[in-house]
Amino acid sequence: MKKIILMCVMLLLTKVHSQDAKSQSEHINSLKTGKYLAFDVKKNKKGNYNYIDLKGEHELLSVNPEPNFSEHYYFEMKIYGTDYNFIPDNMAFPITYAKLYYEGNDKLKKQVGYVPREIRKGSTNRICVLDGIVFDLSTSFNEDDTSTFVPYRLYVHEDFGKDFKASDKKKKKKLSLKERMEQSMMKKLAKSNPEMQATYNIIQKLDAMDAVNLVQDYLKLAIAKQKVEESKWTQNTNNTKRLELVEERRELMLKAMKKYNEDLMDTPEWRRIQENNRRANSASAKNNVTIKNETGRDIYLYAEGSMNGSRLSAGSKGSFSCSTSYYYAFNGNSGTRGGNAGPLAYSANSSCGGTVSVR
Repeated sequence: MKKIILMCVMLLLTKVHSQDAKSQSEHINSLKTGKYLAFDVKKNKKGNYNYIDLKGEHELLSVNPEPNFSEHYYFEMKIYGTDYNFIPDNMAFPITYAKLYYEGNDKLKKQVGYVPREIRKGSTNRICVLDGIVFDLSTSFNEDDTSTFVPYRLYVHEDFGKDFKASDKKKKKKLSLKERMEQSMMKKLAKSNPEMQATYNIIQKLDAMDAVNLVQDYLKLAIAKQKVEESKWTQNTNNTKRLELVEERRELMLKAMKKYNEDLMDTPEWRRIQENNRRANSASAKNNVTIKNETGRDIYLYAEGSMNGSRLSAGSKGSFSCSTSYYYAFNGNSGTRGGNAGPLAYSANSSCGGTVSVR
């Protein structure tokens, strides 16, 4: 029995170790350019992950050598019609990519060089590429918190599921009645719809690969390896000079942008726009009312006849159209709706351009 357990552990380590040998820059080579499909990741009550297909146009435009360090790459992707750059998070051994552009305008980039924008925890969107899948980890990704290793969305090439075979399926997950019904319906639709069949195959393949756990295992090992590789990398004087050069470029870029902004603010055009903004804001204020929440608790404001509430935190205030009446409730799920229940917070056209308090 012990031998069997040991063999299983060794097989698992061998599988994960093969992933551990590659940095994110190498994994990018598994990506195909072309149309991509998006899938949200949802955890069900039984602890399994489901993949929900989303509508929208996405496209991987190109994979390019990173302009500062040729051993790495960055890529360009169109998501819901907007072009984004994804650049490596580390010069020694990247483990994720950041949804960021390079500093400076085109002229500065060509003359001075490319400078990666700074990655900030909690505000920079991070992604991870593995086995042809782009895992969106969102802005919550934190190397020190494994709970943030679960992606909230995946992007895969439209051909991703073409090589899927029924024999690739792993042991069936325990699904709820609703999930079984949804899967059965999708399977029936897929038989008569080629596009639906492609989507169904992708979901089946993601499930067979255990995609979410795959990326979690990779990140745990890659983060540990990054620390080792970065330590070795920085011992090379040529690499430390690269770092210094990038910082010099960054400082020059910031100075150039600061000077440009200062010069721009000292122009007739700037002053004219500022005056027009002031007038527009003044006119807008006359059509709005400021509502202050002085109840000591969070409240939810409902416009007359509206089914949607706006949350107003305790002690905060917000600007609202003064031509509408607003009602409030302490519970956003209470069912309170304007005109039906809940105290009146503001009466239409009573304080346009002014401020009212909810106590």
